[in-house]
Amino acid sequence: MTTLIELDSDNRASLTRLFARYPCLHGSIAAVIEGGMGRVFADAQEEPHVALAVLDFHFLVGDPRHEHALLLFKLLQPGDVVIAPISAWQHLVAAAYPSTLAVYHREAFQGARFDGDKLRRFCRALPSGFVLRRVHLEEVAQFATDLDPALIYNFRSHEEFITRGVELPRFGGG
Repeated sequence: MTTLIELDSDNRASLTRLFARYPCLHGSIAAVIEGGMGRVFADAQEEPHVALAVLDFHFLVGDPRHEHALLLFKLLQPGDVVIAPISAWQHLVAAAYPSTLAVYHREAFQGARFDGDKLRRFCRALPSGFVLRRVHLEEVAQFATDLDPALIYNFRSHEEFITRGVELPRFGGG
């Protein structure tokens, strides 16, 4: 009997093939695979057929017709936001959760190269007294409270948020 395994956050390269043609949320997918964010459950470490990546959303990926696909549903709870990227996954989700399914539409887009000049113009246009600066470790809890906990809760710690989630280009200023 096959059971699901949790993939270590530093060993998720095998997911690249499964997510290669994922139609949306590419930044979140990269955070899962390359950044080790969230949790991932799969039917195999080296050559998985199906997987569930858990961040803010629950990403179903792989072959929904594979015999291990239904194992992923044991990890889902009513109310979870599930991204079912193709119709075969959508039908499987609807069959597994007929009364608690709410369709959540997402727009697919491709991120452009970061525009440092645009950020500099934005900083220059800030009203007097406002400053754009990096969040410091001692401010993370308040930052999440003031804005939204979703900005940090996929990181394993506040320290990881500071080292991996806060990246500003060097353009002068704090």
